[in-house]
Amino acid sequence: MNNGGSPDVKLDATTLQLRTSKGSLISFFLVVGWIPFLFVGLHINRPGAFDLTFHGITFGALLLGFLWLRAFKLEIDSQEVRYFSLFGGKESIPLTEIGKIKWKVFERNDSPTQPPIRLEITPKRGSTAQKLIINAKPFPRDGLAEFVRRVEACVASRRSTLPQFPHS
Repeated sequence: MNNGGSPDVKLDATTLQLRTSKGSLISFFLVVGWIPFLFVGLHINRPGAFDLTFHGITFGALLLGFLWLRAFKLEIDSQEVRYFSLFGGKESIPLTEIGKIKWKVFERNDSPTQPPIRLEITPKRGSTAQKLIINAKPFPRDGLAEFVRRVEACVASRRSTLPQFPHS
C-alpha cells in the first residue's frame, strides 16, 4: 500500500484515508501544550499552592484537545465519502449523490460554528443527502489535494456519462 508520502495519508487503488497531520498536532502543542507545564512549574515549589484538582483539570483539558484533534478522519472509496470528528460524529455522502465540492476560506457570512477553512460537498439537486462540511485545517495538504481530485473525478465521470443533447 502506498502511503502518499505521509503517514497521515493512506491510499490504495480504491480507498483514500486521511488523519490529522503531525504538523497540526505539533502546532496544537506549541500553542497550548506548554500551559499546564507552566502552571505546574509555577506552583511546585510554593508550599500549599499546588492544587491537584486545578492541575488535573488543566491536563485533562489538554488531553481532550489532543483527542479532539486526533479524532478527525476523512475517507473516500468507490462508494462514498465519510467524515468523522469527535464532537460532530460520523457523516457520509454517497459518491452518486455529490453535486459539487467547493473550498470555503474565511467567508464573511460564516456562522461561528463553521470551520474557517473547509470543504463543502453539496449534494446534487433532488438528492436526500445532506451537505457535508469538512474541517480541512487538521488534514495534510497533499492528502486533501488527492481527496479533492478523486471527488472531482467522480463528479466529472458521472457528468460525462449523461446523455448529450444537440444544441438547437
